[in-house]
Amino acid sequence: MSEHERSAVFVVAAAIAYLLPSLVALGRRQCSRDAVFVINLVLGWTVIGYLFVLAWALTGEAAPRRRDLLATAASLKTCPRCAEDVKAAAHMCRYCGHEF
Repeated sequence: MSEHERSAVFVVAAAIAYLLPSLVALGRRQCSRDAVFVINLVLGWTVIGYLFVLAWALTGEAAPRRRDLLATAASLKTCPRCAEDVKAAAHMCRYCGHEF
């Protein structure tokens, strides 16, 4: 392996290591993955910033998956009286008392 190839491998490995918190947040489908990415770019060069963003990426809440949102929406119906969403199996609206 030539010196240029070793340098290229080092640069790629360093970039992956630098962006590791962003990659973790992306892989975990974290809600604030965009903020993790921006802070990782800005403060990732500091040890404290890097560790903070890595911890945030590992502990942040994951975004709900689209199929979960669709399943939740399918299990709801809208009250014709107050327009609030209630469970599809409900016989009475919990907000206004309308009976279905």
